[in-house]
Amino acid sequence: MSIRNDDTTGRIGVCPECGFDWATPEDALASRLDTITAGFDRAISLVPEHELRERPQPNVWSPLEYAGHARDVLAWFEHRVRRVLDEDRPQLTSVGWSRATDERQYHLEAANQILAGLASAASSLRNLLGSLTSDQWQRVGVGTEGHDRDVVMLARRAVHEAQHHLHDVQRHRSVKTPWDDDPDPSTESHAEIGTENPWAPPMHRSAVVAIEVDFSASVEAAVVGLWSGLRDAGHPSPGGPGPPHVSLAAAIGLSSPDDAGGLRSAVQATLSLAPPSLSFGHVGAFPGEEKVVYLGPKRSPGLIEWHAQVWAAVERFLVDPIDYYRPGRWTPHCTMRSGPGKAVEDTIRWLERHVALPLLVPLGGVALRCYRDGRFEELWRIPISA
Repeated sequence: MSIRNDDTTGRIGVCPECGFDWATPEDALASRLDTITAGFDRAISLVPEHELRERPQPNVWSPLEYAGHARDVLAWFEHRVRRVLDEDRPQLTSVGWSRATDERQYHLEAANQILAGLASAASSLRNLLGSLTSDQWQRVGVGTEGHDRDVVMLARRAVHEAQHHLHDVQRHRSVKTPWDDDPDPSTESHAEIGTENPWAPPMHRSAVVAIEVDFSASVEAAVVGLWSGLRDAGHPSPGGPGPPHVSLAAAIGLSSPDDAGGLRSAVQATLSLAPPSLSFGHVGAFPGEEKVVYLGPKRSPGLIEWHAQVWAAVERFLVDPIDYYRPGRWTPHCTMRSGPGKAVEDTIRWLERHVALPLLVPLGGVALRCYRDGRFEELWRIPISA
């Protein structure tokens, strides 16, 4: 339920559940809070009154408990930041949030009261963060385990806490797509996806949508073969959902049923800039617990320009776009391994033995896909001519 925030370690990489990037720069943290509070308003509005206060499972908080906790934890982090700003290396103490949530009985509060309090707490923290100087961002307190914690880390933890619990609410059974009620996502009712897509309106509450460029049939088969070889060798390799690809953009979802079609037209207009192929030239790894290892293409000027044009064309359609896919922060990659298991270095060495680099990869098409609970649905795909 609650996220451990005892400040024992710094965090790196990307949260695999909510998509928060632990490298989010200081100047982006304050504005992120506005997006999160708007997300809570949208998500809570979709939950029937009688379900707002019920825990769907004994170990899963109710939507109001998540929102109430987010409200209080933002105020708590603001207090921590102010102590670090005002005191010389203050000793910061932790809170047992699971017990506090039981004691505070958020489920007895009115939803509008909790949301108003959340907006107020977020606004207060946003204003504080927006006023900080570069020296103030670097001021330090002492965490519960004796480790230094600067204002940057405290602010990132605050925003992650709120974003993660927004994601928890968005996963609630009432904030979902009709796909959840369909045992077979490939059935005819979902096979033709267009502007009449019946699950597009709530999609942004409970899934991730991604604009992906995939590969020619021969390269796709080769990468799938590598995935299989990695798994046979004991490495945690994807094997789906979805075909091998490089993601251009991703978001929590789309804002209206019509946006899937509009998004297609916007991407179509950029294809004259699309390079005919990528050149995979290195094996890389992202830091963090996810232990992602990937094949990375050369960041050619043509690829970078096309990516920027795609973002300029599609951003207005996206709800809560994931920041690390944005121009200037994007690391193009095709994931080859993700998850715990063998050492990352072992996976890198395996790939270096089995993949002849550089590898020229003709592009096959650009697709919009929705991912949820280990499944995916392809909304549309535009072939790229060789």
